Amino acid sequence: MKSFHRLPLFIIVFISLFLTTSAQADIQKTINFQGFLTNSNDEAVDDKNYSMSFSLWDGSDDSTASKVWEETQQVSVSRGIYSVNLGETTPFPYTLNFAEQYYLGVQVGNDSIMKINGSLIPIVSTWHSFRSDTSGGRHIKSVSQNYTLAGTDDVLLVSGDVTITLPSAEDMPKKWFTIKKMDDDNTTVTIVTSNGEQINNVSSLSMSSQFSDVSLISDSQKWVSIGFSDLSLNHLYTKTEIDTSISTGSLSVSGNLTTNTLLIEDLIKADSAQLTKMSITDVASIDQLSTESLNVTASFILIDETLKISNTTLVSTASTSKTISLPDSSGVVVVTKDGSVIVPDNAITSAKIADGAITGADLQNGAISYTQIASGGISTDRLAASGSNALSSGSVGQSLRSNGDGSFFWETIISSPFSPTTATISGVSFAYSFGTQPFGEFDKPKGIAVGQDGTIIVADTGDDRIQVFSSSGDFAYSIGTDSSGNNIGQFNDPEAVAVDKNGKIYVADTGNDRIQVFSCSGAYEYSFGTYGSNVGQMKDPTDIEIDKNDKIYVADKDNDRIQIFSSSGSYEYSIGTGSSGSDPGEFNDPYGVAVDSNGKIYVADEGNDRIQVFTSSGAYEYSIGKGSSGSNIGEFDDIRDVEVDNNGKIYAADEYNERIQVFTSSGAYDYSIGVTRDDGKEPGRFDAPNAVAIDNNGNIYSI
Repeated sequence: MKSFHRLPLFIIVFISLFLTTSAQADIQKTINFQGFLTNSNDEAVDDKNYSMSFSLWDGSDDSTASKVWEETQQVSVSRGIYSVNLGETTPFPYTLNFAEQYYLGVQVGNDSIMKINGSLIPIVSTWHSFRSDTSGGRHIKSVSQNYTLAGTDDVLLVSGDVTITLPSAEDMPKKWFTIKKMDDDNTTVTIVTSNGEQINNVSSLSMSSQFSDVSLISDSQKWVSIGFSDLSLNHLYTKTEIDTSISTGSLSVSGNLTTNTLLIEDLIKADSAQLTKMSITDVASIDQLSTESLNVTASFILIDETLKISNTTLVSTASTSKTISLPDSSGVVVVTKDGSVIVPDNAITSAKIADGAITGADLQNGAISYTQIASGGISTDRLAASGSNALSSGSVGQSLRSNGDGSFFWETIISSPFSPTTATISGVSFAYSFGTQPFGEFDKPKGIAVGQDGTIIVADTGDDRIQVFSSSGDFAYSIGTDSSGNNIGQFNDPEAVAVDKNGKIYVADTGNDRIQVFSCSGAYEYSFGTYGSNVGQMKDPTDIEIDKNDKIYVADKDNDRIQIFSSSGSYEYSIGTGSSGSDPGEFNDPYGVAVDSNGKIYVADEGNDRIQVFTSSGAYEYSIGKGSSGSNIGEFDDIRDVEVDNNGKIYAADEYNERIQVFTSSGAYDYSIGVTRDDGKEPGRFDAPNAVAIDNNGNIYSI
């Protein structure tokens, strides 16, 4: 019969100890054990599986000791080396005290227990790392009453008004304890020494903030703290005693604090502090403070007396407690209690106020009270005016306009292209029309959009340009060269226009089979789309819409689909089969598209004389219209555009019925604007309406 020998390689490699989240539930504890197996000739045994038994004893001699645990495993041995997880087959009994000394017995098959020098294998280092409550091999213990630390303790979690007594530092060289306060700020943990020893040259420490902690290590003569988050000291600390710095989360000193450098991340409390450099990131509460450098990134509370920082004095008397006086900065006085600021003449001498220094949405009424700004008071290269090239001021009918060199002149405003007229058709009040003045003339306009600020944008299709008007009807500017072209910024029969929440302008450049995007001032930004039927390509895009997330929806008319793009113009998905059809979800020349505030998509399916409605993900919901030409209410004859207002009402440009039809958010007919099948030039009547738009006030615009 073979005789086996076991030479231990590693007593412990790792500990596996996990707790489930349910109360009282423990996952089985295991310990990894590795060894080397040889035959009687000290040669590695053959590679195969062996039946091996492992046992725990409370003594080194199996003839006199008691066996407290045993299990048998089939162990794979390779080149003599084996590795097992003890406790995996037979769990360790919960009655074992893992802090005690145990001995391991190993036997192969029915052979005798293998030993080292006639004794079982001692495994005290194994169990020291495997005690029931550990963290990285350190023993954790919770206490709520006065307690004296022992050599087997490592981490102490303390609750209540408790005194923790350290053992003699002389008896425990290099011993390391960590003490953490677990409960609220209403209790105090006091740490004291024995035999007259000291901690950092004092006899005691205390912690009162929840989750504060301190780590202490013995240097064989005294206990030294190697890190603390909250510390209260009853002692005068000088530079000599604390070397160059104290770095802590919270510091409370009953006497005086003197040091060259102090970094406080939470709260400092002291009767007096004399510092060369001080940095506080939360709250400072100090009766008297004298320092050359002070950096406070949160609150600073001045309790009493004065605070002097170089030539700056903060005083706390009742009459001036809200004043910071900077005498060396030309007498600048900042009154912080009510937010007002008093700045004497020449107090601000910087060459310019930094960009973004004034971040308010506007200047309050009366903030600048002078009736006239002195000559040279404003020396800027230009005055910006959103959406307009003029500042409306001066005499009636005049506007301030720029010479382009920083100077301005008054000019009589040209007459508005808007023609105000009053009329009421079908209960809807007609407001005005435009397109009869030199600025604002059109040639077959087919698209219109209104920005959130009321800016009106018109696709002047026949003139190959986009015209932009203010909300009050003043011509602002044009985009395009007024002649057909395919370069950037040029158009070929642009039929639709849209504007996003930031004023950016999107143009369906129909004849060039692309979308062009411009800034709110008309500067070209980018374009996407080419002629074709692949994804991202287009054939006669006739409408465009932008949702609240800046997604772009394009009515790709001749491809019989709606294409959806990201805000940067990347293709995302399509609705429709890409070929003409009349079934739900199919299109025949989809001419218009709209999106409501919930992301629901509405399509003016011109060839099928209906509106189709889809979910935000493109799933078909329902249709409006009978699917063939008609002139009754709710029927269409060449529907060209669809729009949805803030209340979910649906507006349809019913071209050959010469009317705008309005439906409820569920698709029920509500009312019409215009005279059915009777074109006219009178206010409130239409001649083949191509587009409809709604502003934030519910005003209806039609081309």
